[in-house]
This record gives sequence, structure tokens and C-alpha cells, in this order.
Amino acid sequence: MGNAALADRMRSGGPTFDDGSPIPTHQGSEVTGSFDPANRVARPSAGQKGALIGKGSEVLVRSGKTSRSRELGRVADGTPCEVIQSDGAVVQVRLRIGQKMVVGWAEATAFSSQPGMIKSEDDPKLTEDFPYAFFGGDHDPTAPKGADTAQGALGDCFFIASMAAIANASPQAIADAITFDKATGKYTVRFFEEARGGSMKPVYITVDAYLPTSGNRADPAFAGDPGKPLWPAILEKAYAQWKGGYDVIGEGGTGDQAMAELSGVRSRSKNPASMREADVLPYFEGAMREGLAIYAGVRNTGEASAQAPLSASGKGYAGRLKQIHSWNEVEPGTLSVTDLKGKVGVARDEGEEGDKSSALAGRDVANGSIDYKSSQLNIEYKNGKKPEQPSDLSVHFEYHGMLDPAKTIIGNHAYAFERVVDGKMLQFYNPWGSYQPKPITPAEFLRYFDALSTNAVPKTKTAR
Repeated sequence: MGNAALADRMRSGGPTFDDGSPIPTHQGSEVTGSFDPANRVARPSAGQKGALIGKGSEVLVRSGKTSRSRELGRVADGTPCEVIQSDGAVVQVRLRIGQKMVVGWAEATAFSSQPGMIKSEDDPKLTEDFPYAFFGGDHDPTAPKGADTAQGALGDCFFIASMAAIANASPQAIADAITFDKATGKYTVRFFEEARGGSMKPVYITVDAYLPTSGNRADPAFAGDPGKPLWPAILEKAYAQWKGGYDVIGEGGTGDQAMAELSGVRSRSKNPASMREADVLPYFEGAMREGLAIYAGVRNTGEASAQAPLSASGKGYAGRLKQIHSWNEVEPGTLSVTDLKGKVGVARDEGEEGDKSSALAGRDVANGSIDYKSSQLNIEYKNGKKPEQPSDLSVHFEYHGMLDPAKTIIGNHAYAFERVVDGKMLQFYNPWGSYQPKPITPAEFLRYFDALSTNAVPKTKTAR
């Protein structure tokens, strides 16, 4: 870039790398000065997670250390990777190229330390194809609110709902937690952890504004939606860096701990199973009067009524189980097939969490299978064993997904409480930012929710 062009870039407020080349940005241009905001590492070490961040163009990966080595490919700027070893000006990394994980060498100056990436839902051997991209601008929140949050392709609803609950109760606590440095383009985020003696001590995590993206490089893959404030994405990234990676917090957590780590105040938990229906409204009304942040979690599964969907098919019986919503799938390890007249023994699935399908087992079963996603069931009994009628085979199972389509209650999901409606209903906020639940009765709350925590988050400005 020539001097005149560089001067124009500086006058326009756009960020540049140390050599003056422009940093591609997707939001705002508050950052000024000539700097490289990526979290570069002078000497990458084995096992370190991060990304290959160049200067807006593809990054070359070779089979060896020298320029004479074979090209393995050119990966998108911001491609996630893991360091295998470092050797001076080059670094050996494991990364995804197309539909394969490969090991290759790249310039060490391209490596930036970033939180570890999650695995692909379609192929657990691959990391997700979510390249990091820089989001310029000052994302330090000035008037944060719970509805700013929008969970993305990461299973951390416990943390997003906790952010929303804290922001609803005390916007100041969120504003105090994030500090933006315009000179570096980086953010320092304050969390809290329990210290010796039981006190809560602050922990400070510094992150850049490179965020994983999907679809296009202007769409954050995790927390944050285009057009929405990005403070939740900055806070989520700092939390991931603190805890060990996006892949770590994507495994789940608890809202009581997350709220305490955000506020510096221990949360109080209550088991909804211990509450009577008459206790529910007074509990939430009291928490609202005290200005508490309120987090609630929905149980994992719903229980389907017994079905008789099987008909004769070849040597056995087959059928598709009915689900109350298109999202829903059979929960592994919960299915049983019972002959109401006792001609054949009970058959059960052998699946475990995460399985896509499973065999059926039982004393009279020759072969059997269940595909959890499609809910397709097939069973064949041993010679001489069969029910009198296919309709005698009663199938019982649990399901995960949408537990109540009419109220839009999603299983195994976390919500932030918002308000009491008309003095008799409870309104919760879905941290997805969409599929908001309808107000529910106290009886429905007790039917679906199995976790409840409150937090007396400070309301006034606190020291950073």
C-alpha cells in the first residue's frame, strides 16, 4: 500500500496491520491506528489451538518446511488449526482442508492463538469449517440487554442464558465486565472465580475481535447475529479462552456457576421438583422484587405415549414412530417393544448418548434396529416366535427436541426469566434469539423445568 493510500486509510479510521495493509472488517470502523489485532504468538508450542490468520487472503500450507515443498492447499484466511511443532519461521499444524484433516507447514507469523474449535456434527473426525474473521468496531456494551444475545452453532445455552439473565437484572454488570482498548483493538473481559477461603476473585482475559464465522464471513458462527450487538460474542470468546476452548464450553455447563462467574456473587439454586404449584408465582415475583437474575433449565426428554405403529414386513415387523414435532428424535436407551399378549419377550434398544442408530436386543429377538433421527423401527423375531397380531406390539420411548410445540418449549435447553405476565403466567427468553416460548403456567413450569437458579448481581458500577 502506497503512502497516500495508507494516509487515506488512517484518516478513514480503518484498522491496518503493522505493515499498513488493511484489515478486512465486517462491522464499524471505530478502531484507529496501525496495528495487528490478532493474538499472534512469538513461539507457538505443541498442542496450542488457534488459526492461520494472514492479511485477508488465503494461507499457503505445504508438506514440508521449505518453499520447495509440495503445496497441500491454500486455506481460507482464519482457518482453525492446532500446532504440532514449531521450527523458527515455520510452524507445523493440523487443520481441515476440504473433507480431510491434514498436517502441514505454514509461516509461523500466520499463527494466532484462538480458542479451540468444535468438531463437525456431520463428521466428528473433522473440525467445523468456521474460519475466524475480524469484526472491527468498538463492541464494548453501553446499554446491554438480555435480548442482545443470540446463541449460534455451539452447545453453550447455559452460558448464553446466564449472560441474558445477568443483563436483564443488571446491565451495568455486563458493561463493567468488558473493556475495549482502541490502541490495540483488543478486549479485556473480567470474570470471577472462587478463591481460597470462599471469596470470589476477579480473573482478566484478553481477546481479539476475530470470531468464528459460518455461511459468510460477516455472520458469526457462535454468539451474535449480523445487525445485533456483538458484546455477547466477545464475552463468549473470552469465556471459551478461559475455560480451554469453544470445544470445551460447547460440552455444556451449569447456569448457577456461569452467573457467579459473570457477577462475582454466588448463585442460589432451587430444585423445581421441591416446589408446589402454589409456590411458583410467589417465588418468581419475589425474585423480581429483589432484582435477581433468574436462570432456568428444561429437562432433557419427553415421554411418548405407547404406540402400535408396526406392521408385518418381510420376515419381521417395521414402522415409523410418531413424533409431536419434526425436530424430535428418539432418545437412545429408552425404547422398548412389548407384546401386549406376551407371545414374545420385551425388546430394548442398546443405544447410548450420541448414537445415530442402535440394534434391538431381547430373548426372542433375531434382528432389530432403530434409527433415532428418522424414528424408523425394524424387528425380526426368532423362528417360532411372533405376536398374534402386529398391533399387539406396543412401542414406548422417550424423545428429545421440542417438548411442547404449542408453547415452544425445547428440551435440554436453558432460558433466562423475563417477567410475570398478567399476574399468572411466566415469560422466559430463549437465548437463541428466536423460537421464543409463549407464556407458561406454574403447572407447565413444574412439568418441563428441572433447574432453577438466582443471582444477586450488583446493580451499581463496580471496579474493573
